[in-house]
Amino acid sequence: MRVVIEAKRYRNDSGEVSWVFFAPDQKVQTSQTKIFWAAQYKADKSNYYRAGITNYSCAPQSFASNYCALLGQDKSRPTLERISSEMTRAVDGLYIDEFKFNVTSPDGFKDQLRFYLPILVTTAKLYVCKFSPEDISLETGDLSQPEFEKVPWIRFNKSLPSEHIEQAHSLRDFAILNERTTFVVEATSLNDFLSKLNIDLSKMPAPPWTSGKKKEIYFQ
Repeated sequence: MRVVIEAKRYRNDSGEVSWVFFAPDQKVQTSQTKIFWAAQYKADKSNYYRAGITNYSCAPQSFASNYCALLGQDKSRPTLERISSEMTRAVDGLYIDEFKFNVTSPDGFKDQLRFYLPILVTTAKLYVCKFSPEDISLETGDLSQPEFEKVPWIRFNKSLPSEHIEQAHSLRDFAILNERTTFVVEATSLNDFLSKLNIDLSKMPAPPWTSGKKKEIYFQ
């Protein structure tokens, strides 16, 4: 497992910045995580690599969200979507560098399967806003009965393009194939989060890297 961590310090004049993640119709926490993986195999005396994104069961559990409001943050600071996109490119770059090194160096990494997890660590306070879409007024856009809960970490899911997975044939497929999970963790909870971090492969009926459905990448 490879973990890519980026730390962000957020403060304003009042001292606290809050990130509110919207979780409609979400009553319980989840372990489902869209993880970028890469696998190595050999054929015809050549090294081949298969890469893709698969939904795994990954501890620890958390709420999951596709949208976030940054309360009290300077508007000149980048959005969470932009930060997640940059972390995705960093993960892809690490993947390329590692596997090119594995091909060209006799001392390269020996493990044949790797998972890449982006983790954003922040000093901002994290909150989940749980609600039912029916509680949103179509006239005013106001939410009538929101329920807020402070959380130590959360999954942030977004469609973040990667050149290392198969091409989509429609906009819907593009969004599904490119959706990836970024863990957002409050700084004071990082040690606890890392101590619980684990991918459960036993719940996968068949490893996706053996299906032949993912894009194969060959490095000369």
